[in-house]
Amino acid sequence: MAIVETAIKLWNGWEMRVLVLLSLSLQVILIAFGSKRKSTTSTWINFIVWSAYLSADWVATVALGILARSLGSNAPNQNHSLQSFWAPFLLLHLGGPDTITAYSLEDNELWLRHFVGLVFEIGVAIYVLLRSWVDGDTTFSCIAIPVFIAGIIKYGERTYVLMSSSTKQFRTSSLDNLLRLYEDSGAEMFRADSFLLRVDSLFKRLKFLFADLLLDQNQRYLCNKLIRELEPRVAFEVVEYELGLLYDLLYTKARLVYSCFGIFFRCITCLASVSALVTFSIIIDEHEYSPVDRFVTYLLLVGAVVLEVYALLMLTSSDWLKLWLVVQKKCHLKRVRKGRRWSRSIAKCNLVSFCLQKEATKWIIVKKLLGIYEMLEKHQNVEWQQGIDDDLKCLIFHQLDRRTKELEDFDNTELSSKVLNYRGECVLNEMKLLDELKWSTVDVEFDESILLWHIATQLCYYDDIKTTDLYSLINEYSKISRCLSEYMLYLFVLRSKMLPKGIGEIRYRKACEEVFDFFKEKRDIQIEKAYQELLEGGPKLEELRSDESSILLKGRDLAKQLQNLNKRNRGRKEKWEMMNKVWVELLTYAAGHCGWKEHGRQLAKGGQLLTHVCLLMAHFGISGQYRDGQLSLRQLPKKKLLTWWERIKISHHRQP
Repeated sequence: MAIVETAIKLWNGWEMRVLVLLSLSLQVILIAFGSKRKSTTSTWINFIVWSAYLSADWVATVALGILARSLGSNAPNQNHSLQSFWAPFLLLHLGGPDTITAYSLEDNELWLRHFVGLVFEIGVAIYVLLRSWVDGDTTFSCIAIPVFIAGIIKYGERTYVLMSSSTKQFRTSSLDNLLRLYEDSGAEMFRADSFLLRVDSLFKRLKFLFADLLLDQNQRYLCNKLIRELEPRVAFEVVEYELGLLYDLLYTKARLVYSCFGIFFRCITCLASVSALVTFSIIIDEHEYSPVDRFVTYLLLVGAVVLEVYALLMLTSSDWLKLWLVVQKKCHLKRVRKGRRWSRSIAKCNLVSFCLQKEATKWIIVKKLLGIYEMLEKHQNVEWQQGIDDDLKCLIFHQLDRRTKELEDFDNTELSSKVLNYRGECVLNEMKLLDELKWSTVDVEFDESILLWHIATQLCYYDDIKTTDLYSLINEYSKISRCLSEYMLYLFVLRSKMLPKGIGEIRYRKACEEVFDFFKEKRDIQIEKAYQELLEGGPKLEELRSDESSILLKGRDLAKQLQNLNKRNRGRKEKWEMMNKVWVELLTYAAGHCGWKEHGRQLAKGGQLLTHVCLLMAHFGISGQYRDGQLSLRQLPKKKLLTWWERIKISHHRQP
């Protein structure tokens, strides 16, 4: 019991110090790693940011509560006088860094909860300061006031940004800028002669698209002209820049920080932190206060200054500042290439490789008990390819460009919708193979089509590379098909919400069962031999012939048909070029049918190629968000939409 009592006394003496230092440490983690998650797929970084984000508010709130309780229940002493000075810093921490306000889009919808927290925490901080004043501890009151003001500003900024990024407010603010968008459209056509000016013009349209608003055919024509004049590599850079800006709007304080008010507030908070540090170092009496408490206070002050200076440096080097300077004609930056604005990586999954992998039974039992077995099992088969191949970018860009050129009437939304819904049949029709291969594309559901073409692509590849002297040549032809087939399967298995709704999970499990049964006694077989055995078939595979829904058998039949093209005056190169284009159509179909909200969620997880393709399609005019006809300026409201407060005032004046 003596040990327990000693431990309790020790904790009571140190709990406030530990919590304050922990709160400061969490702020450092968030400002250092908060914005990195948009450019990395690292599980560890995402876990660290997630843990720090969830813990930061809780730690600061608990620390404020303990500080208020200690001042109310204990006799005043010098240590309490100094510790009461920590309250404004905890309020500052609750405001969070500029690099992250929301961990997920759902956090923006909870802005009202943060507003209530703002009112409550400010009240607690005021209580702490007033109680310290009443107890006669006025030594640090004057220093605490500017820090307290900075804390209110930071917390208020966070609440405002969360509200502004919520679905309803994002849509409302987009509607408020509708008139300006249409007024500037004509001038933008001629002034978008540089990389950043094109980014600015296209990003304005992206915000409308993300808000699920409709644009007219004039806007479709403008976006199409701005994007198709670029090289494929540059077009993807424009899209990457836009999505980086969208990430900042949704998950950081960019909406406010990169404005006149935001810069003004940042100067105030920076001056408040510096003035508090200087004043404290002058008036502090080193003999009256505990060395530990003085050390903690100095850490809080220095930490606040360092974080503010870091925020200012981030402000001066941001994409937003460069974009503003170019738009305002303050400088003549032509290109901005430095830095990654997404992970630039593609995840891959292979069906047969997943089914052949082995795992110790004891670990399976442990993972099932923890309820994480299925999640980890799927992730184990994921491989990451760094960088997007330029050939893939060119193929996607030119295929989209060609589809828009083929439209007989660009203003016809019905024809545009037809292009949006291509999922392989257009390419097959061009190659005069639609009648022969239609059963594997439009005659089946989209999720089944992905599985069939994934199996067939892998079988064709391993069958073609049997000839060693053609290995490098076949690999060059097939790299796009293999990459997209494994990427689409990754989306199918781990990002199913990004694909059209269906029974994909059921079909995937059925396909896995068929592979398990086929290789029941050969789990250690090499992947090349496994695909060769599948292609050759045998009694086990033919047993599935009676099952009309067999994914494995139909995938193998598709591969056989594709391989027969080699024997009908169609070389391997022509076959793989056709398959590459089919996969691009499957990719664009998936991209065009994924909601913007789901694309937005992926921005905080390193981004997805699918999102970049979706935005590129929208810029080409391949989107369901363009309406028929044109919208004249006379049809638009001349003023912004009334706010709720303006509506209240109008209704009040109308009452008799």
